[in-house]
Amino acid sequence: MLPRVGKTAAVVICAGVCGVAVGGVLASADGPSSTINIASTHRFVGAQYAALLAADANSGAREAAVTRFVSKVSKECPNVGLGSPRDKVTTMVNEGVSSAVVIALSQGEKHADERFVRTVAALKWTDNTVKHAVMVLISGLRTEVSIPEPALCQDLKAWAGSAFRIVPADLVRANSEIVRTSESSAVLQRLLARYERPGDLALVRRMRPLVRKVAESVARTVQEGRARLTRGLGV
Repeated sequence: MLPRVGKTAAVVICAGVCGVAVGGVLASADGPSSTINIASTHRFVGAQYAALLAADANSGAREAAVTRFVSKVSKECPNVGLGSPRDKVTTMVNEGVSSAVVIALSQGEKHADERFVRTVAALKWTDNTVKHAVMVLISGLRTEVSIPEPALCQDLKAWAGSAFRIVPADLVRANSEIVRTSESSAVLQRLLARYERPGDLALVRRMRPLVRKVAESVARTVQEGRARLTRGLGV
């Protein structure tokens, strides 16, 4: 299972690759409908691989984006969380801080993420269940790609102003969007398994170690950034 935090869109895109069994029941290639589904699935798998290669090449840009964000926020509202209790609300705020770091990290990967969304949005499936799952995934990824760098200090000051009792809605919303999109990707991956052909399955196998490598790199960058940020904010 991929780390819950530290998922850029590229890792979310392939969230099911590590968990889906290879070699399920293949759909019959007879008829134009099956041909369309198989061809679109082939292009989808190729787009996944391209997104992963781009993410693997972007490790330096991710680290730089997180460093800039952590430095900026730490200067804007140092020690804003000092005195906050160790309770459920503070835990939710910490999750929101993690999501803010993920969003900041993702800024450097927007072009690759947008390219994946454009590619997949143009694909056609006659399988209505797959069609719906693709629409859900694309909607979630478009939302993630369009999320601006969060105004974290504003949210944390509002939290402190409530005597640390109220979690700002923006922090909760950002975290829920990331989790929801990851879940929709895993569902789609399972649905597409029946349309994958031997060449697709071979590429899926090749992707698995790359998914883990990118996920571990992203998680490490987010965790280190979060640790620096929470120290600076006193959260």
